[in-house]
Amino acid sequence: MGPVLRKLSKPGLLAEEIASLLEKHISGSRNATHCEQAIAALPRIRDAKIRKATISLARIFRLDEDPCATVRRIVETLRDADWS
Repeated sequence: MGPVLRKLSKPGLLAEEIASLLEKHISGSRNATHCEQAIAALPRIRDAKIRKATISLARIFRLDEDPCATVRRIVETLRDADWS
């Protein structure tokens, strides 16, 4: 796991910061390995509400999409939802 994804375990991260870390790791590429790593790193998120939501979203979105599209949809949801 790369240094960007290790930062997901930092306490107190906001949803926007988590989205930015995921986005930075996949770097807009279509590298499925990077996207799979990002999905595998979701359990590292400290905020329980965000962690549970992102893991659930990954399961739902992966039913019919590639891993990179899944991560992009999770990033979009993290930025659009009200996490307060």
